[in-house]
This record gives sequence, structure tokens and C-alpha cells, in this order.
Amino acid sequence: MEATRTLVYICNYAANYKGNFIRSICSLARRWKGRQLLVLPSTAREKGWASKIHEVDVVFCDFDRKTLNALAGRLLDVFGPDAIIYMHFMGSNDPLPFCRLFRTVVVHYHMTVVLPKTLVGKLKRVLKRALFRLAYRDLYLIGVSSPVCDSLARLYSSSQIICIPNAIDFSRYAGLEDSLEPSHIKGAVNALLFGSDFYRKGADTAIEAIDILRLLGRDVRLTIATHDVASCGKLVEKLRGKVPDWVTIVPVREDVASLYAAADIFLSPSRSEAFGYAVLEAAYCGCVVVASDVPGQNSLRGVPGLTWVPAENPDALADGIDDALDRLRTKTKPEKTQRYLEEHYGIDRWVKEEMAFLRGI
Repeated sequence: MEATRTLVYICNYAANYKGNFIRSICSLARRWKGRQLLVLPSTAREKGWASKIHEVDVVFCDFDRKTLNALAGRLLDVFGPDAIIYMHFMGSNDPLPFCRLFRTVVVHYHMTVVLPKTLVGKLKRVLKRALFRLAYRDLYLIGVSSPVCDSLARLYSSSQIICIPNAIDFSRYAGLEDSLEPSHIKGAVNALLFGSDFYRKGADTAIEAIDILRLLGRDVRLTIATHDVASCGKLVEKLRGKVPDWVTIVPVREDVASLYAAADIFLSPSRSEAFGYAVLEAAYCGCVVVASDVPGQNSLRGVPGLTWVPAENPDALADGIDDALDRLRTKTKPEKTQRYLEEHYGIDRWVKEEMAFLRGI
């Protein structure tokens, strides 16, 4: 049976590039046969990429409480109560006006829900859990990994929660030729890390680990890609006194494949992760990957060839990078890894699971 219900995506997403998220939404939109609308924050209008979305109509609005209340009423007038409201990157209270007016509201969680550990915080959590189970008893929740779903189960009924692992649109790397002459042949090894969230991503751990290796005579250099180059530079200076000449800080770009192509090793020594987009991307593009064994990220343990290390441990990370240096010497094209990733984490798999879920609610 073809999908015919109206599907309204409400996404508080305004990154500087489309990335996998917008590509995933567009892939789903191409398959959905009912009416569709994508609502983005006003700040996304100036990013430019929104004008390139052709699969679904796009509108912009502010995401404050008053505007969201008005939006819920307007969507009800236009599409009626049977429309599916599908929310991404929203606050915990944002679904309320939509739950009052629409029969089907779905919230997609891309990050683990962090809950307070203090006594007062735990009491607030108990109260919040009771209120959420009352106000959101008909809400559906999608988690991008098992740890995300586990964190949601502390606030919501497990019967409301489904796990649909994230996926990658690997077509964005089409034409990327994996280099068989990485920079270590010239005497240096280039390591890449995404550090917009500097400490959560373990950028400090990576710098300490590479410093250890350089003291041992390994010419390893680090590129940190970030949304805020100046702020990242200040954090490195705070850590080291100055930015070492072996650390390069660059802005994140839409053409992320070019960053992977320039790297020999990809580092993801995160303190916490909900999933691990970049780990999959880097492995697909032929980088040797060293990642921290933390919930969410370690759901990718089945991916061939990854090196796993404990988080917040520069010595262990240095050992993992040293192991990666050995593997670089016998590096081959990543066809086997690519086939595995396309089968298990490709966008087609994600769309099929999303379609099956949305059709069934």
C-alpha cells in the first residue's frame, strides 16, 4: 500500500552544510507518496543549501514557543489532524502543541538524553518522567542507536521507542579516488579529527596522544575540522600555550570527502557519541580509523578494520595510532569495507526502515 498521509518534517537544523541529515530527509521524501512539507528555522534561509532542496516544499519560521504554537495551529488548518508530524533536533517541550492537535507525532532523537545525577536532579527526572508519560503518551520516538533508545527509556515508555540506526548517503563520495600514496611515504602522517565540540570529541586527548608519538620520533600531524576555527584555536592554546606547528585547524566544509582524502588516519576519541557518522564516512573513504570504545560509537564494532581504544586515555590512543601506522604500510583500496558499509549503513536501508515504521503508525 502506497503512503498517502501528509508528512510534515519540523527540523531545528541550520548547519552550514546539508550533510547526511538533509540528504536523508530528501531520500525519504522521494519515496513518500503523500503531501510533504519541510519546516526549517529562519536562520537556515541564509545558508543557501535550502534553496537546492527540490524533493519537498520548504518553509522557514522561528522556533520559539509562541511561533511553534502558531505553527501547530496553521498546520492543522492546512493539513488536518491526520498529518504525521515528524520532528528532529527539537527541545523536550516542543512537541506539546503538536501532540494536542495531531494524532501522530514522531520525534527523532539524534543524541543521547543526558540526565542529571544529583539528588535534586534525580527528583526532577522522576517528576519529568511522570509528566512526559502523561502528556506524551501517544508520542512516538526514534533513537539513532541503542544507547540513545536506552536513555529515552528513562523518561518514556519503552513501547513508544524504536531504534532505527542512522545511515550515510555514500553517493556524496562518488568519484573520490582513494590515495595509495598517503603522506607517510613522504615522512609524515596526517591525522584528521572533527572537533566542533572540542572536549566531547576528545580533541584534547588526540593532541596529547600525538605529542607522545612525536616525542618517540613519529612525524604525525593533526588536522582539526571545526565550525569555529577561532574558538578551537583558543582551546588549543589553553591546552598547549600555543597552537603547535603540527596542528592545523580548518573549517568544516560541505565537500567533506576532500578532508578524508587528505588524511591517512581518522581519529574519533570521543568521550560520548550517539552514533558515529564520521567513523563510517572515514572508513568508507579509505582512512585508517581509531575510535574510542564508548556507547553509541561502539555500536559500529562490526565495521571491518577499525581500531578501538578507551576514551580519555592519551597513552592508549597513542598506541592505537601507532597500530594504525603499521596498518598504513599495507593499506589497500577499501572495496570490502565499502560493500559492508553500503549494506549495513547505506541510505536505502534507512529509508526502507523509516517507510515501514511511518506506514505502520
